[in-house]
Amino acid sequence: MTKRTLLALIAILLLSTALLFYDLGGPSLSVDEFTNVLIERGSLPHLLEALRLGADLHPPLTHLVMNGWLSIVKETEWTVRLPWVVVGLLNILLVYRLGQQLINRHVGLLAALLVATAPTFILYMRFEKYYSLTILLSLALILAGLRLWRRPNWRSASVYGVVLVMLLYTDYFAPLFLVLGQDVLVLLYGRTKKRILFFGLPQVIAAVLYLPWFSLMLVQVRAVQGLSEADLGASWSGLLIKLGYWGYSLSVGETLFPWRITAIIGLLVTLLLGAVGVRALWGKVSAAGDVRPLPTMVWLLVTPVLGAALLASFSFLGVPFIAFPNHILFTLPLFLLFIAAGLAAVPRTGWLIVVMAAFFLPRGVALYNYYTGQEFHNPIYTVPIREITQNLRARVQSGDVIISDPDTGFQYYYDQDVHPAPALASMPQSTALLYVQTQHPTRVWLLTLGRDRTREAAPDQLVEWLNANYRLVMTQGYAPQAETYRKVKEQLLHRPSYEFKLLIQLFEQP
Repeated sequence: MTKRTLLALIAILLLSTALLFYDLGGPSLSVDEFTNVLIERGSLPHLLEALRLGADLHPPLTHLVMNGWLSIVKETEWTVRLPWVVVGLLNILLVYRLGQQLINRHVGLLAALLVATAPTFILYMRFEKYYSLTILLSLALILAGLRLWRRPNWRSASVYGVVLVMLLYTDYFAPLFLVLGQDVLVLLYGRTKKRILFFGLPQVIAAVLYLPWFSLMLVQVRAVQGLSEADLGASWSGLLIKLGYWGYSLSVGETLFPWRITAIIGLLVTLLLGAVGVRALWGKVSAAGDVRPLPTMVWLLVTPVLGAALLASFSFLGVPFIAFPNHILFTLPLFLLFIAAGLAAVPRTGWLIVVMAAFFLPRGVALYNYYTGQEFHNPIYTVPIREITQNLRARVQSGDVIISDPDTGFQYYYDQDVHPAPALASMPQSTALLYVQTQHPTRVWLLTLGRDRTREAAPDQLVEWLNANYRLVMTQGYAPQAETYRKVKEQLLHRPSYEFKLLIQLFEQP
């Protein structure tokens, strides 16, 4: 690595550090995050039992890492996100390495810059969830596969096998489709007995080492298949929407509405650069002269995207299209590697400045929206439930009761201090209704989420009874949805859209 390359990479890492650490502890924990914390703060048997019961539907490695981390640090929003932000920085280094190994140093640096400034990357690397580790191990598996391709020996095979086992215990989609893509590449472009042996044997050993988790994997798979069907679920149109939104999320982000002119410009420039990148890579070989980057990147990108889209559209119907990109977030580096190849192919003239400005302007707007809580496509990430809980704790009176949907996060924050009033957040609607009917609280605070796939969980019977027997004295909404966003959503889903992601209602006895 030259001194100039090293300085450029350090500058990219510093930029990424600033973007990832800025106000890291500011947003409240979302439902996925506090659910994970509740799983991970206990003992190891508690953790495994929670996973067996479906508290989370992913393999255990991320939870095991966090279980150890939470045993040595104080639990705050900042500390629970910190490990995955650090892993996110390591991802930038591996993206550079992948670009350098597949194409050249220049494309590697551009790819690292594009990933470091990608709004979707920033959004999900700051989550207490498996996203960051999955990308890290996916990149490591691809790099280990490249090394094994070039040097098919026991040492390379051992490294490949260890990384594969770790990835199997981190995610489901990534190891399945990346290994499939690698095997196709071996069979189509490098079929030798030695390569087949040194790729196949660690895969078989990894499968054997996965057997202790296999039965729990089947339990989780059945649980995912049992989820209520998401909007635009089992249909070819739903599949196309998932694919389209995946491309939009990785290009522009999930905090900029697609009808904005900046979003349209960003999407068009991304498509143009992707086409230029494919053309630039056509017939090329890597800097080392032993790998064809275009077919390698195509197979490792198309296999997981199409495979996961088919599964999410016709088998795992509970995955909404708006959550599809984060289920295959490990494809983001390869996607942006195509764009980096396109940028590298643009002549260094005034046109390069224009293209760079058109590409990075939408990213800047999306990042500004992210840090200021605007235009989130999934508005649950913007609910300030920590501040809401603090406010309610100060306002409740003797004789009150607070009833909350379990996935608001209210109970998680409410349990961190004294309880000035009973809180019912984890019980079924029928139990909460029976409590109100028999205990006759003076006032009832009701916290409900605006819902899409899980709208059958809305406490309609409870609200109906409260409206008939109590008097509604206050309604306050949080995370308001933009009018155009609501109209587009209603047109797309053919049903009314909620005005607020979180609604607080106060009922009192007449």
